[in-house]
Amino acid sequence: MSNFGHRFDDYSRAELESELDFVLGAAETVKRFVRNTTDPKAIDLLVEKEADERYGRGPESVRETILTSPVTPFETKQEILQRDADDLGTIRVPDRVEHNARTALQVGKPVVLYGPTGTGKTHFAKQLLAEAGEGRDLQLTDDVNIVCTMNMSDRTVNELDDAITRRFAMIELRGYEEADRRKLYDDWLDAEPVFEGETTVGSIDPTPESGFTPGREQLIDLFETHHAGINEGATTDEDTPITEFGPMHYRDVIQFVGVACGDDGAYATRHARAVGEAFATYVTPRLLNTAALPQIERLADHYQTLDEEFPAFDLGPAVELVERQAETERRGIAGGVYE
Repeated sequence: MSNFGHRFDDYSRAELESELDFVLGAAETVKRFVRNTTDPKAIDLLVEKEADERYGRGPESVRETILTSPVTPFETKQEILQRDADDLGTIRVPDRVEHNARTALQVGKPVVLYGPTGTGKTHFAKQLLAEAGEGRDLQLTDDVNIVCTMNMSDRTVNELDDAITRRFAMIELRGYEEADRRKLYDDWLDAEPVFEGETTVGSIDPTPESGFTPGREQLIDLFETHHAGINEGATTDEDTPITEFGPMHYRDVIQFVGVACGDDGAYATRHARAVGEAFATYVTPRLLNTAALPQIERLADHYQTLDEEFPAFDLGPAVELVERQAETERRGIAGGVYE
């Protein structure tokens, strides 16, 4: 018979070992043990048995009870949080950004990651904090690490006061070198079952509208040409950038196409269309969100050029979206003038 009625604060690690199956048998029993035990080594044993993962996550979970217990050793909390960092994947931001951010945290300086949308600021911030973060309780001590992000193009973000900026390490996350972008694309493509291990866009059959399956390299070429046109103006009449845009947005395109072109996907027989719909759903609206009419008109030229240069993909949805937005903006300006 189990010792359910015993006081868990009397349990040492050795005594827990004799009742381990009973304690691990239910989430509430584990939480009651953690709340009442006074032996850090006993909690270490629970974490060794991955009790923090067994019953899921959430505000009232076993994991949070262990993280917020004053008995749990700091190193044990770090071990739990390191699992979060592992779940977030390999850090892919440029080395300079990673080195500067880590150094700033080591010297106790709060960090602001700033730059164009889609450069991976939020994901990198989560990776940093998963590695360096004190449990859920927030205590304002010298050990607190703060990592912030902001998009320079956001209309709601004003220039920061010098009183704020001088208290933060301001680390710019801007462009990625071509090799770094390629690593991102390959990782994302390999992570999707439809694309994994294939030299073409997944194991999907040729699309009826294009007559052949777009190759993996063609998809990457599309991303690179799109990226160059936005950031350098390479696909428009003007040899200047339209705006700044990071590569992280293309992950959404890959995930969308991977699902949509699967056996039961919405575009299982219309793969070329899936690519255009992915751009119109995830990428183009983000560009239009902060664009003025001159930028929108250049975006229209940009997408028209892409649609012509990449016949394997149907970018019509993105082209139509930009042209509708341009017409709306023109009507708004004309109305204001004549009224």
